[in-house]
Amino acid sequence: AEVLAAAVRPPVAAVQLDPGQPRLLRDQVDDVRFPNYEGKFGWEAEGTRTDEIGGRETKTVFYRREGRRIAYTIVEGEQLAWPPGADRAEREGVKLRVFEGDGRTAVTWRRNGRTCILSSTDVPANQLLELAAWKGQGAVDF
Repeated sequence: AEVLAAAVRPPVAAVQLDPGQPRLLRDQVDDVRFPNYEGKFGWEAEGTRTDEIGGRETKTVFYRREGRRIAYTIVEGEQLAWPPGADRAEREGVKLRVFEGDGRTAVTWRRNGRTCILSSTDVPANQLLELAAWKGQGAVDF
């Protein structure tokens, strides 16, 4: 729930695109890079912010499309426990959990041992699940 708080704060820095790998951004946490959803899904990365939550650094990238916004947060260090009461899901072999918090629909999963959270107030869970599990033809490591 604390990590979702970062999703409602405004971005404070520009996103760094990677011209050498169009499916990824240069922005990362512990070598886990954020995906670039624009080419495949039309979600443009619009900004980023870094916060300390529970003694850990988190980085959030905000994406927008047709007036809607999603927030993708990666938490540094060892993975967090699954949220209690979250619904289980699996897409493309990726284990995910879906939950609600602070008026947001959220999906959490793990990439290379790091906890990732994708959330929104106006994007349904099935779309968040599709984005979370996207592997970018192998460019997005899990």
